[in-house]
Amino acid sequence: IRTVPNMTVAHVEDCVKRHLVKVFGGLGSRNRLKVNCLLAARPWVGDIADFNFEAAAAATMKVHEGQEPDYTREGGSIPITLTFDEVTDGKPLILLPIGQGDDGAHSQNEKISRWNYITGIKTLGTYVHEFDKLARKARGD
Repeated sequence: IRTVPNMTVAHVEDCVKRHLVKVFGGLGSRNRLKVNCLLAARPWVGDIADFNFEAAAAATMKVHEGQEPDYTREGGSIPITLTFDEVTDGKPLILLPIGQGDDGAHSQNEKISRWNYITGIKTLGTYVHEFDKLARKARGD
């Protein structure tokens, strides 16, 4: 079950457990039901107003010939993002995707095409350059 901003894991877990107990109770089964939440994570959403996103958008448009970035939330999970968010005390983070929807992320057949890999390297390098330009501008350099 994917959570979204303003949903808490505890609330979702409680709702799911109550629903399962209710439905199971209506079955008249002599079996017992035990529900355990084995893994849960809160949602993470980046701040698109942060200059990380401005630098990433500029890099994306330069490398991809004017193509604007798509800010669609796709419900993927990259657990290390939450760890980074916690250990940096909520400092700005950005996920800069370089793959495609059919790359089979986290599967035994996960892949990335050569073109996406090379273009991803170009995008990351351009992002660092754009980030530096924005940082210098903010400092008045």
